[in-house]
Amino acid sequence: MRKILFLVFILFGIDSFALKNLSFSSKLAYSEDLSDIWGYADTAGNEYALVGLFDGLSIVNVTDPNNITELFRHYGANCTWRDIKTWQDHAYVVSECFSGILIYDLSGLPSSVDTIRYDGGFNSCHNIYIDENGFAYVFGPDVGKEGAMIFDLTNPKSPTYVGTYDEANIHDGFVRGDTLWASEISKGQFSVVDVSDKASPVILATQETPHLFTHNDWLSDDGDYLFTTDEKSNAYVVAYDVSDLNNIQEVDRYRSNPGSGVIPHNTFYHKGYLVTSYYKDGVIIIDGNRPQNLVEVGNYDTYPFAGDGFDGCWGVYPYLPSENIIASDIQKGLFVLTPDYIRACYIEGSIADSICGELLTNASIEVLGLSLLDDTDDNGEFKFGTPDSGTYDIVFSAPGYISDTIENVQLQNGIVSNFNIKLYSPTAFNLNGNVVEILSRDPLNNVQVIMEDSVNSFTFTTDVNGEFTVCNFLPGNYKITTGEWGYQTKCIDSESLNSSNKSVEIELAEGYYDDFSFDFDWTVGGPGQDGVWARVDPTGTTGDTSLSNPEDDINTDCFDKCYVTGNGGGAPGNDDVDNGPTILSTPAMNLSLYPDPFIKYYRWFYNGYQANNPDDTMYVKITNGVDTAIAEIVSLQNSTNSIWMKKGFWVRSHFTTDLSSIYVLFEASDLGQGNWVEAGIDGFEVVDSLGSGFADDLIIKNTELQVYPNPFNDQIQIQYQLVDFDITQTQLKVTDILGRIISNIPIYETQGTVYLGKSLSTGLYLLQIIDASKRSKVVKVMKVE
Repeated sequence: MRKILFLVFILFGIDSFALKNLSFSSKLAYSEDLSDIWGYADTAGNEYALVGLFDGLSIVNVTDPNNITELFRHYGANCTWRDIKTWQDHAYVVSECFSGILIYDLSGLPSSVDTIRYDGGFNSCHNIYIDENGFAYVFGPDVGKEGAMIFDLTNPKSPTYVGTYDEANIHDGFVRGDTLWASEISKGQFSVVDVSDKASPVILATQETPHLFTHNDWLSDDGDYLFTTDEKSNAYVVAYDVSDLNNIQEVDRYRSNPGSGVIPHNTFYHKGYLVTSYYKDGVIIIDGNRPQNLVEVGNYDTYPFAGDGFDGCWGVYPYLPSENIIASDIQKGLFVLTPDYIRACYIEGSIADSICGELLTNASIEVLGLSLLDDTDDNGEFKFGTPDSGTYDIVFSAPGYISDTIENVQLQNGIVSNFNIKLYSPTAFNLNGNVVEILSRDPLNNVQVIMEDSVNSFTFTTDVNGEFTVCNFLPGNYKITTGEWGYQTKCIDSESLNSSNKSVEIELAEGYYDDFSFDFDWTVGGPGQDGVWARVDPTGTTGDTSLSNPEDDINTDCFDKCYVTGNGGGAPGNDDVDNGPTILSTPAMNLSLYPDPFIKYYRWFYNGYQANNPDDTMYVKITNGVDTAIAEIVSLQNSTNSIWMKKGFWVRSHFTTDLSSIYVLFEASDLGQGNWVEAGIDGFEVVDSLGSGFADDLIIKNTELQVYPNPFNDQIQIQYQLVDFDITQTQLKVTDILGRIISNIPIYETQGTVYLGKSLSTGLYLLQIIDASKRSKVVKVMKVE
């Protein structure tokens, strides 16, 4: 569900929820950086914080939250990552900087702690989880695909290896019963895995998360909902209904301080609340009792600065018997906080047109006195809330409609206030439209239509008759954009629509074109873990002194979207391509009816210096599903950073037969050398090059063919001298007047003579020298009797 909450900022930029329902008890500062945190309570009722440090583990007595004391510190390898979990009276610590598991016997607390190292068969790992049955799951070990190694803790000081799940790199995970919920960060998804047979786990389901960087997950107590975080700038805490693994559904998402760039880290479900560590926003409590309506109800900011970046609150632990929350801030130390867990006042409902009942997707709801706003989603519904109970007036409005105010609404914690509002528009009218193919006049179904003016936005999909209709259209001058894969997207800059002009017919021409105004189901794959291709309005980033990620798409298309590799904003390395290629693929194209198909596109490439000389690449490839050929290799050696460049290639330079299922692939790679890599694609198009001037900028002007005699009756002599051609891919192409290829004659020298004609029938022929991306001017020759 789309949800945007606007809050009044006070107190030097701290929002109105800051410090709400989560109070400070005490703090312990450290001279070194902190990492993750976990908690432990002994049988005497004492409570402890187990704090990961850059150089070890700190054990702090937090029984009295106002008077905390560090009891022990165990030093070890210097490392950014330390993760801790407990089983019975033992703590288990793992790291990416030392081998195996460090086991701490906590039974002697508060007087003593014993330490044991267990090898485990791995040199490093990222995280660990221990389920209720005493099985430890070690995530991201440097073994195989870095999945999960499973150990039995029946003997807590000497774990027993019992199996591995190794289908993908796992960053973190949650296990209950016989089910592992694995956060597979490199694939941008969580996987649900049956681990009843630890030696042979079975995948039950997978689900991508919004920012394709699945960092952690936690299951609700009833097992019906899973909550995830993506460790990305401006990312969300997301709720999924997982009660039916064959139909996993996202039901809501929450974002702290939208637009600030803050990154969520870890979320934990506790008694219907999500206690979450946000790097620069501290600890946030979200009411998750109604997963379809996530509402922030508490906040304590541990870090004095805001925005993007990996500083601030790393971890949080809400499971101490006292209900106190302990949190680790990387720079500021250990915090002990006292929560006041309260339920939100839930505000839910829908807004519709009062005459025809059409749900309004651009309506607004404002709670006066709280400066709290929400918008209806794509279904005309709204769900939001506040922790502040009381009596308020609520205003419901939409562009072109008369607002409605409901006064003296009693908002109560834990209670849903439901509103089904109908608004009246004095100017709305019935709009009818249809889309046809421009030559045949055949109706086109499943075509997407967007109509927008300065205030209103309407979206339609044509039915089986190529038609669309809406009962509550508002008058205005509309930009109309229409498209479907296999047809040329059409932009009408301004069309006046009103009660006197209330029908529109749109004509589309066949052809493959995509400026990414619409989602035509391009696919994204590859093993790259970060900076994967995304269809977005690009957010510019600067590397060195030039743009790394583009600020804008090309300026000759309909809308502002393009495909770029990551769009997180901030520093150039925050969301660029990392650790392998990310691959963008077109949908299938049937090019068999094009006499001479040519692929056109604009591409963006940036390769900046960070750790080594920039040496990364972008490949443009073409495949028919069986064979794949490279059409262009982009690097700093043959490209210019930070500009949209118009490029293209002839399909028949790579495939001459079976063009019925063609795909183009755009592959951006960072080969692990630590450089910044960004790429972009826009304005993709297929055209027929014969007889058109579309590729004039790709014709080598000073490369011409000299032919003699012309006309000829036996044999013709063709002299050539090439400039700037790739001689390894150069051919003399001979076609007849209908565009049929008669011959492709390889050219191996930059100058020479070719003799042609003895096998040709009488008629008119076209001659042209071509390579993968350039060609000479066309020469017409005629064979006579």
